[in-house]
Amino acid sequence: MAPRRRGHTGKPCLALFMLIAMLYFAVPEHIDICRDCLCFGTLQHVSCQGVFRLRAQLKHTFEDADFRGLDLHVPHLKLSPDLFQNRSDIIYLNLMENGFKFIDDRLFMILRQMKFLTLSRNALTAVPVFHNLTSLQELYLLFNNIRNIGSNLKAHAPKLKMLMLDHNKITFVQGDQFPEELKVLGLSFNRITSIDRGSLSGLVQLKKVDLTGNLISQISSGSFLLPGLKTVILNENRIREIFKDAFNPELDIIHLNSNRLSELGNISCIPSLKGLFVSHQSEVIKLQEIPLLKNLTELTITVETSHDDADGIARILTKMPRLQILSLGNPDFG
Repeated sequence: MAPRRRGHTGKPCLALFMLIAMLYFAVPEHIDICRDCLCFGTLQHVSCQGVFRLRAQLKHTFEDADFRGLDLHVPHLKLSPDLFQNRSDIIYLNLMENGFKFIDDRLFMILRQMKFLTLSRNALTAVPVFHNLTSLQELYLLFNNIRNIGSNLKAHAPKLKMLMLDHNKITFVQGDQFPEELKVLGLSFNRITSIDRGSLSGLVQLKKVDLTGNLISQISSGSFLLPGLKTVILNENRIREIFKDAFNPELDIIHLNSNRLSELGNISCIPSLKGLFVSHQSEVIKLQEIPLLKNLTELTITVETSHDDADGIARILTKMPRLQILSLGNPDFG
């Protein structure tokens, strides 16, 4: 009797079909899209670190590839204004760590679709002059030598939501320098000496501001009295006094670590506060003097040790029913 043939399972054909489909639909991991240099990336994002030089200017001719993001590393070269003449659809542009001291104000004129721009870790002394960046939402200018913000951003980047100016040399800020739709503002580690009612005026959509590591000595009335503001970070300043009505009464979080406060009386004017961080003051705050905030869920504070600690803790736990995290540091242990 002839041997019985097994039925064909079809598994080899299925595997072959899947392999062909993967090869057909797969996007190459790296592509060379430049005529003038080796510039690699994906169809969506390109990174370029070597360019063709002509008269100390960057000249670049991209192949017709549909990428939307570009990282450009060309230290100490001058960028030609026609660099992006055929790339007006770029959404993300990273020009970090190029040693730029100056940006030609014509450079970004056609990039009206750009939403994210990074110019951090250069040598800029002022916020560059931009023209018609009407789609820009996030601008990063950290670690430069910027002293002056100017008013160009408000006029030409009206949709800006996040502005990061940390680690610069800024000494003064005024609300009318910033776009009105700004939601996050980073100004940490600058040289700002004061914040008053006009410093952030008009920023009705601002939700978070970071002023860590400046030279601020007091918080004047109205300084942070903005309707949408939720988080204020003021660590590592020289703050000795907080005046009444300095903060939005609907504020959620305040960071005041490493300042010179001796009392927190006017913090009681923020009934909705959920997080209060006031550790490591030069003048140790007494536990019994902490304002009772019924909505507080987290409290971090450095207090002096005394035999009344138990009573003070009991008072806090009784009067702050929503408190979930209580951290009491000892000044003797830094």
